[in-house]
Amino acid sequence: MASSLEKKKFPRVVISGRPNVGKSTLFNRLTGRKDAIVDAQAGVTRDSRIFEASIGDFNYELVDTAGIELGVEGMASRLNVLAEEAVASSDVILFMIDGKDGVTSADEELAARIRAFNKPIIPVVNKSDVKRSEDVLYEVYSLGFEYAVLISSAHGQGIDELYMHLQPLLEAAAAEIEEEVEDERYVLPLCIIGRPNAGKSTLVNQLLKSNRMLTGPEAGLTRESIGSLWEVDGHLIELVDTPGVRKKGKVNADLEQMSVTGAMSAMAKSEAVLLMIDATQAFEKQDAILASHAVEKGKPLVIGLNKWDLVEDKNKAVEEIKHRLEHSFSQVKGVPFVLMSALNGKGVENILPTVLNLHEKWQTRLSTSQLNRFLEGMTEENPPPMRKNRRMKIKYMSQIDNEPPTFALFCNMPEELPSSYVRYLQNGLRKAFDLYGIALHIKPMGSRNPYAKK
Repeated sequence: MASSLEKKKFPRVVISGRPNVGKSTLFNRLTGRKDAIVDAQAGVTRDSRIFEASIGDFNYELVDTAGIELGVEGMASRLNVLAEEAVASSDVILFMIDGKDGVTSADEELAARIRAFNKPIIPVVNKSDVKRSEDVLYEVYSLGFEYAVLISSAHGQGIDELYMHLQPLLEAAAAEIEEEVEDERYVLPLCIIGRPNAGKSTLVNQLLKSNRMLTGPEAGLTRESIGSLWEVDGHLIELVDTPGVRKKGKVNADLEQMSVTGAMSAMAKSEAVLLMIDATQAFEKQDAILASHAVEKGKPLVIGLNKWDLVEDKNKAVEEIKHRLEHSFSQVKGVPFVLMSALNGKGVENILPTVLNLHEKWQTRLSTSQLNRFLEGMTEENPPPMRKNRRMKIKYMSQIDNEPPTFALFCNMPEELPSSYVRYLQNGLRKAFDLYGIALHIKPMGSRNPYAKK
């Protein structure tokens, strides 16, 4: 699970270097995963990604960072701040150099910059399968380093030697980390989704009280789904910030497609979804599509109406969102929404209680006796319809799963039970057991006598 830069469970290794020297490829190689997006285009990585890795039985935290470009302004400058915050939190720095390009003036400046953090540094010359890489060793020595490790992060060459240099530094760092009692509290994964520039990353930074995520006026800044641990009021929430999802017809680049796929995957792994909507803009079809994706996956859904402080006619905006939610999807009634400003923090205190309340409903377990008393009242008030000149008989009801609550409805003609009657029972369940705001599944099943002759 991803963690925040402030908390450190194991010694931390940060991969640092210029853009496009192979940092994300090395991150994927050392973690044995493909979580970091890799592309030939420079500047793909933007937010710092943290994951637990290991050398044998020895665990450590590995951080992939954005490429540092000194002397730049705008978004690149903001990226530098995030990358240097990660470097400052490290116990060991892997300083990556492109073996094909050799040591550049930018590498020289960056080497001096990261030395100022006074951390152990392992110079890593990537792309060692290129002949020129061995000549680069002497250039690295000219920077004042006593050694460098030749690797190919793409092909796995030199990783054993890198481990040989890395492990003693990690063991020394581990000795300085105070042994902490294992935190056994439950961690609730909360996926934050929305269209580009809806304020998702700004909200994460506001809740964490730090500049964990890259933010700015440019749309589409977040490219990967990044998790950060939020500890509040005794609860542990994993805030998963995801890339903005545009209309399918506008997603035309492979890189953006990978980002969207990552966002959908993060949603599938979550236990609650916060859909961020810019309240100053109309509730668009894309918002409804994202909400429907969450509902179809059976996830508790909360709508976050961001930039609420900028809305002039607030009553009209509330009525409009209620109307759109009621008519966008009928599977869920009473989806809650939170009025907020992620930038100044107004209203964000309502996110946690709303999410926790919905998550508790999502985990609801009802006894068969409760359900059958409910079913008796519902069928008396509105009996099942006739089918094929026969009265449909509903025998009993039981819960077969939760997350979301799922019920088996045993009857004599399950395939003939109208969907309208199933919706009638769903709405009754919501009213009887206060299950508004979450998806409910009812599965009609046959009620064959198990003792009947086969």
